[in-house]
Amino acid sequence: MLKKIFYYLYKHWKAILLILPLMLVIPIANAGIVQGNPRGTITLVEFFDYACPYCQVMGNTINQLMKNNPELRVVYRPIPILNRISWFAASSVIAASHQQNYQIFHQALLNNHQPLSENAILTLAAHEGLNIDQLLSDMKSPAVQQELEDNLAVANKLGVKYLPTVIIGKSQAQRPSTVFYGETGISQLQAAITNS
Repeated sequence: MLKKIFYYLYKHWKAILLILPLMLVIPIANAGIVQGNPRGTITLVEFFDYACPYCQVMGNTINQLMKNNPELRVVYRPIPILNRISWFAASSVIAASHQQNYQIFHQALLNNHQPLSENAILTLAAHEGLNIDQLLSDMKSPAVQQELEDNLAVANKLGVKYLPTVIIGKSQAQRPSTVFYGETGISQLQAAITNS
């Protein structure tokens, strides 16, 4: 039996390599915070950490891509791995989505050029009009904590080792996706969107 499996893998390795990225896109593109066009034909999934300086630059790049590509669906998957404050920041932004204020707070946090601290994050949240009591309550909710755990599990399963990691492909996963690691220029990302 094992011999048949290895023979099948040997005979069909090219097809398997084409299908494998599709299997990876489906679970990561159906969770997370969705921005841009929720019914867009092309999906960009970003794994990032709010304490990552390269992720801060990529945040502005992705905003520009959303403006330039009305068919683009963006799925944000924060993975708080760099330090303790990363978890607090990611929890606060996911909780902000419960107040329909994700994108504004997400971008404000990425554009913040001050060192991140709990106080700085809450001050920024208040400045962006969030209800701080509700935010703190939502941050502790099982749903927010589970989303972060899920993001970390998916990132680990995919072998995400660099931040940010961006995956671009058809929303219906009809073709393999393109993966970018680290800070990537807008022209490369745009080419992947155009060719999807």
